[in-house]
Amino acid sequence: MNRANQLARLKPAFGLAATLAVVVCAYGQIDYSGVKRANATPISPDSHGAKGLKQRDSAALAASSRVPEIRQVDEPIDNQIPLFGPNGKALSVTYVNVTDTVILPGAKRLGMNLGAREIYGSAQIMKNILPNPGFEAAEYGTLFHTSGDSTGTNFFQEFWDTSWNVDRWGIGQPEGFWDGGTYEVMFGQAKGRTGQIAHFSHSADNRNVFGLADDGTAPAYLDVVSARKTLEGIAGYPGMELDPVDTTTTRPGSPGTQSFHLRPQSETWEPSYALYMDSFWRDSDRTASKMLIVEGPWRLAFWAKGQNNGTQIRFEFRREGEGTFFNETVTLSTEWQRFEFNRLIPVGQDKRRDYTADEYHPLLVFRVFALTGDDAWMDDIELYRSDQSNPTAFNDTLVGKLKELRPGVLRDWGNQLGSSLDNQLAEPFARKTLGWRPHSQNPSEFSYSLHEFLELCKEVGSEPWYVIPPIWTHDEMVNLSEYLCAPADGAHPYAEYRAALGQVEPWTSVFPTIHLEWGNEMWGSGSGTDPFFGASALGGQRLGTMANERFGIMRDYGPYFDPSKFNFIIGGQVGWPGRQEEIERFSSNHNTVALAPYFGSLSTSWGSDSEIFGPLLAKPFYETEQGNMRHSVNYLDDAGQGTRAAIYEINFHTTGGDVPLDIRNDFVTSHAGGVAMPLFMLHYMKELGVRELCAFQALQHSFNRGNGEHVRIWGCLRDLNYSGRKRPTWLGMELVNKAIRGDMVQTVHTGKKTAWTQPAINSVYSPTTVDHVQSYAFKDASAYGIVLFNLSLTDQQRVRITFPTTVGPVAKQWRLESASPHDDNESSEVVKIQASTVTKLRQHHYVTLQPCSIYVMTWNQAI
Repeated sequence: MNRANQLARLKPAFGLAATLAVVVCAYGQIDYSGVKRANATPISPDSHGAKGLKQRDSAALAASSRVPEIRQVDEPIDNQIPLFGPNGKALSVTYVNVTDTVILPGAKRLGMNLGAREIYGSAQIMKNILPNPGFEAAEYGTLFHTSGDSTGTNFFQEFWDTSWNVDRWGIGQPEGFWDGGTYEVMFGQAKGRTGQIAHFSHSADNRNVFGLADDGTAPAYLDVVSARKTLEGIAGYPGMELDPVDTTTTRPGSPGTQSFHLRPQSETWEPSYALYMDSFWRDSDRTASKMLIVEGPWRLAFWAKGQNNGTQIRFEFRREGEGTFFNETVTLSTEWQRFEFNRLIPVGQDKRRDYTADEYHPLLVFRVFALTGDDAWMDDIELYRSDQSNPTAFNDTLVGKLKELRPGVLRDWGNQLGSSLDNQLAEPFARKTLGWRPHSQNPSEFSYSLHEFLELCKEVGSEPWYVIPPIWTHDEMVNLSEYLCAPADGAHPYAEYRAALGQVEPWTSVFPTIHLEWGNEMWGSGSGTDPFFGASALGGQRLGTMANERFGIMRDYGPYFDPSKFNFIIGGQVGWPGRQEEIERFSSNHNTVALAPYFGSLSTSWGSDSEIFGPLLAKPFYETEQGNMRHSVNYLDDAGQGTRAAIYEINFHTTGGDVPLDIRNDFVTSHAGGVAMPLFMLHYMKELGVRELCAFQALQHSFNRGNGEHVRIWGCLRDLNYSGRKRPTWLGMELVNKAIRGDMVQTVHTGKKTAWTQPAINSVYSPTTVDHVQSYAFKDASAYGIVLFNLSLTDQQRVRITFPTTVGPVAKQWRLESASPHDDNESSEVVKIQASTVTKLRQHHYVTLQPCSIYVMTWNQAI
């Protein structure tokens, strides 16, 4: 999850200044404007298109430049190619020769970050829409750095001042919070020391103090310590609540350890339990829509018992002011019983319409009432659409979208950083909520499990990329190895648990590669300006040392560990390429350093299409030639360990600067963005040898900049359960994935190529010359695929594709093109993938590429 997105949660405590500091730290780049290319000839910025945004007549512009298709011939000669189009403009033809020369073995389809589940916004991805359905307790796990005056019995925490605590808002951790927890020194002179936390207090000079139950070696300044604790009760606000739960009774056979205690309220209209969902469009971005529509067959199921025979409780699920979907009163006995209700919710009861900003935006409400003055208990509750057929815990809509995308890699970084391994494997009714931030006391996150994630990857055909919580111990790393690798033969408890969850064979037999990353962006400062404060190591030395040790534990696991089945990843920092050199110096057990080269700056200019979209499309070429991506890969190569680069996150990051919101949102949701996203990824694959590339992320309607403006990033889907529309960034990746197979092979361009030289604006720091036509080709045995881009904003491009072998007669082709680079799918589906079939494929195939478009073709060698 990117740093600005996480930082949004910290703003009540740290303010806008902290936000700006982190964005600069994470994404700032060195100014290479002094580096000049000898062959770079600037052109007029306006030569790429008319000034302005959607006010221009783009449809007329596109129509005026269309050219008739050229007939297919076996051996075309130059005079069979039109010299001029109908508008009198000379046409050029780029010859693209596909070869069998492999430039990247084992290319992988473009991947995606799944992201965290939520109940408030667009990422409502699970079948059961209720979080913590077993009403379980919580886990808290964190990393902190020690002060230089720490002793053998008292560890003082750096980077937090207890005068910042505000208990009523849940900011900071009160005295006693960590009492009874455990600690481990993970880096520094006291490394390896473990024990119990006897008392957590605040010092006179406003520092957190971890008082230990034993004495031992004192840590040095900025050594790294993990602290962990199970918190009793249930997550509420501002922290844990003890009264609502009962640890003495659970339903028969429940994997959990507590149930919810329903107590009568003083007023009959007051619920004993209430959960509010789908609130993003009311409480955050009021230009959004509902994110979850309730219609079709739904099921409510739960266990309950009463204090007395005849106790009654009522369950209600409704949309405020619009419709009630369930209104069920049940009569209980003193024994646990299971209840199930099935309802067919008519289409239109949960209204699909546009709401003005001034109208009330109603929430989804789930409430339970104690009716008869008696106490009652409920446990293990489910609320879901009942006609879903996929075998995973994730809803059919998400699974269907992922099967259409076909990501080569699916990354699981959501909210698991404070979780134990056992909790990451627990089934939903036993799973605890999570917390990891030192500035919070509310462990309210509820994650899908690692096992559920692996089941999803298996179902959609993706390799899993899992972010390991950085607090995991030696034993947890061993147990993770056992869970993933060992046979369920009675001698390996975690393999037995895997089998009990439904996966008998080791996961290493399911996936070609399992990607494991140690934490998320752990190079961060580990302080209040760090959005991952509580899970950061502070720099490459600490990160490299800790990751090297933990990965070494897995490598030493034993006969069931096969290193060829794993890719061990450390997250690097693209904003400062030297970070990669630090990591390489302090770790040798990793295979990959992953980077997050976000794009989409409008920092200097936005007055015309060429100023807005030109740098966007030129940026990947600047990066691979002289930008921070090139410097990062050079550091990895120079280290000599054979470390590869990967991309853990990539997308627009157009959150800073003064550009007006309408231009900003037009930019990040644009058709041109759908061209840019796969262009970046494919070009990094081709020029830097990057195989694993994950966009950030599947779902997020918009991001709050902190000034009341919402930028429509980072979700590649606008939403999942309302319109289900794919943003162009998703469509571009989905289209390109149709071509990726086997190995990436070389293409050679000849003919009358055209190009433009991008001036140094908007994070392209020196003039960069880019050909309008770009190609990327793939081969798997006799099956081929090619991706063609036309990066001109105004002109069509003619291309002749020449094949390396005799081709079969039939090919499939797809296009992503639109009348304007500004087109989007926010209000309606405008940008679409268009499919067609070539029934008489010849050895030379001609195609016309529309401005700012992608063309994909797949074919087979003749038998």
